[in-house]
Amino acid sequence: MEIMMNRCIAQINRQALISNLALLRSLSGSHMIAMVKANAYGHGLAEIAHLLKDDKDLSFGVASLDEAKVIRKLGAKNPILLFDGGAFIGEEIELFTYQVSPVIANLRTLHCLVSAQQNIDVHLKIDTGFGRHGFRWDELLAGKYDQDLDLLKNSKLKLEGLTSHLCSADLPKDNVSAQQIKRFEQVLSYLEAKHIKFNMIHWANSAAILRSLNSKSLHPSAYRPGLALYGIAPIESKHIDLKPILTIKAQILAIKSFNEGEGIGYGHRYISPSKKKVALIAIGYGDGLRRSLSNGGHVLVNGQKAHIIGTISMDSTTIDITNIEGHVAEGDMVTMMSTSEMAAACNTIAWEILTSLAARIKRTIV
Repeated sequence: MEIMMNRCIAQINRQALISNLALLRSLSGSHMIAMVKANAYGHGLAEIAHLLKDDKDLSFGVASLDEAKVIRKLGAKNPILLFDGGAFIGEEIELFTYQVSPVIANLRTLHCLVSAQQNIDVHLKIDTGFGRHGFRWDELLAGKYDQDLDLLKNSKLKLEGLTSHLCSADLPKDNVSAQQIKRFEQVLSYLEAKHIKFNMIHWANSAAILRSLNSKSLHPSAYRPGLALYGIAPIESKHIDLKPILTIKAQILAIKSFNEGEGIGYGHRYISPSKKKVALIAIGYGDGLRRSLSNGGHVLVNGQKAHIIGTISMDSTTIDITNIEGHVAEGDMVTMMSTSEMAAACNTIAWEILTSLAARIKRTIV
């Protein structure tokens, strides 16, 4: 029997995280930009950053200044890249205070930072076909931003990196990434001809790393793993030995018996077809357990599947333990279905499942 004081916990496997990082390095290169935005993909920003901060060949990627502050307050000296599209404008003084490197993706951000007259590393982002953040590759090659780039080049800012993002690297039929990389090469050549050089070139996300998706003539000098770092492959492969680092467990709050014909939960969406033994567990949609798993998902009790029955509530869920073998008691911890299983059952992606995990779930390192 496993007794814990927490209602539900997210266990983070330290060794699995280190193993995944080593595997990704073996497939790509040494310098990694660990994407820890969105609470480290739901795993806990402070917890993950603490585990990785002593890696001297690693940077962190965040999507808000607040995330960067959390990392700095842990004592981390690693470079931090801010991928927020310029949302920091109005608080740019904090970039300099916390030594955060913004990714410049539009003219508003460029001019704001140039005007600040501060010595800080910045990265320039190119939209090579994603249709999201970044300067359009074709407009840049046509000279539209030449004057702005001259301002940037002659400012106190240090142009540390050039970056882009691939939109289809995780798709089985990807006919876009090769074109994006080619466009990126053209932009790099154009900028180098203008005597604008970069120490760091990066575009490869988890899927690109796992596919060894590189240019024939240009290899990134840094790689940006996100989902794969946490042990989930964004592409199917039998040869990728990633280890999921997250296990979610919830405490059994109560065990009850129900007779045939009795309803359970909101709206009585489950009517007991026979005599049932039911456990109430301390996790609900307020914790990030998707309500669509009502009457459909499962958990593991004593290593055996126990199906979710009835409507998932905000703070609790009912499971059928009628046929579970072995001792089951109030206070025991049950294990939730894996992220991949949950995503498949909800017809969504692993990223959404992970980043929906609530802050009130206690993260613990094991």
